[in-house]
Amino acid sequence: MNKKVIYSSLAIVILITISIILFNILNPTNGTLICTYNNKTDVYNISTRYEIKFTNRVVTNLYTEEIIEVADEEMLSEYKTSLGLVYSKYHDLKYYDNSIKVKNNKLISKTNINYQKLDISKFIALDKNNRKLFTNNKVELKLLRKTYEEKGSRCTYK
Repeated sequence: MNKKVIYSSLAIVILITISIILFNILNPTNGTLICTYNNKTDVYNISTRYEIKFTNRVVTNLYTEEIIEVADEEMLSEYKTSLGLVYSKYHDLKYYDNSIKVKNNKLISKTNINYQKLDISKFIALDKNNRKLFTNNKVELKLLRKTYEEKGSRCTYK
């Protein structure tokens, strides 16, 4: 009887240890998470790459590259104008950088946000929807990942 109890206890301890190790491998505390999204239609192709750097499961930096490929140059120009309007409100916000370029039937938008230095109150004042990203003035990795995955992105740790 004592051997059964010892073996059962040992098995439970081993399972708990393995579970903790797997959780930490699959959900690291620090590192980089890459999320990608692709959508192809007859009219356009969209590819988005999100590179999320984090410490203690809190986002420190977000780099985004969006590529829209369209054969129609007029449509590309309209996309550029629309995106330009979206990002223009952040133009004077320090630690929020965006550039939009059109080249070879592709619109390429690159955004870099340093959440460690970003003035969060100004960021939220520019768009009240930004408040949803923050918990105690921090962007939690799990919330950002969930947001991207709900929109169809596939995410993997680097």
